Amino acid sequence: MKAAAGKTKRRAVMALAVCVAGGALPALARPPTAMPSAGADPAFSTPDRRQLPGVAVLQSFLATLGRPQGTQRFCFVVERLPADPATPERQQLLRMVWTTGSRLYTLPWPSRIGDRDENPLFAGQALAWMRSADLKDGVVDTDAELFGSSFLVTRTWANRITRQCRRTGVQVWIVPDRRPALSLPRPAPAG
Repeated sequence: MKAAAGKTKRRAVMALAVCVAGGALPALARPPTAMPSAGADPAFSTPDRRQLPGVAVLQSFLATLGRPQGTQRFCFVVERLPADPATPERQQLLRMVWTTGSRLYTLPWPSRIGDRDENPLFAGQALAWMRSADLKDGVVDTDAELFGSSFLVTRTWANRITRQCRRTGVQVWIVPDRRPALSLPRPAPAG
C-alpha cells in the first residue's frame, strides 16, 4: 500500500513539473493499455487523452465560470454502463471530475473531436453550462433523500466515480501562465 502511495505521489509531482514548465499542459497519466490497479472497477477505464477536452477548452470553461485564477485540477474517466435491452451497444460516458471546483460532469463518449478542435471557446462555454453534480452540497446519503431530484446525487455514486477516477483516470492540471507578457518599445513620435 505504501509503495502505491509513493508511486502516485511521484507521478503527481512529475505532472506538476510538466505543467509548470509548459504553461498549461495536460498532466502525465498512465497509458491507456495499463493494467487496472487492484480494486479497480471493470466498468471504468482510462480515456484516450487525444479525445479529452483540450487545454483551450478547459481554459474557456474556467473563464466562463469566472474561475481562471490558480491551478485547477480535473480528472477524466470512462464509465461503461450496464447493458440495456433497448440499445444493442453498451453505452459509455466520460466522467469529468473538476476536483478544484468540487463538481462532476457527464459527457458523451467517445467525444466528437471536431467540437473541441474547431471552436474551443464555444466548446468550453458549452461545457460550463452543462448540468453537473455539486460534490459539496448536492450529495445525500440515501436514495430516499433524493426525493426525485435531478440535481442531488448519492454519496455512494459520487464516491464510486471519484475513487475510480483517481485509480484509472487521466489527471489534467490547468496552471495559470505566469510568464511576463512581451513588451515592445513604442516607436518614437514623428518629428
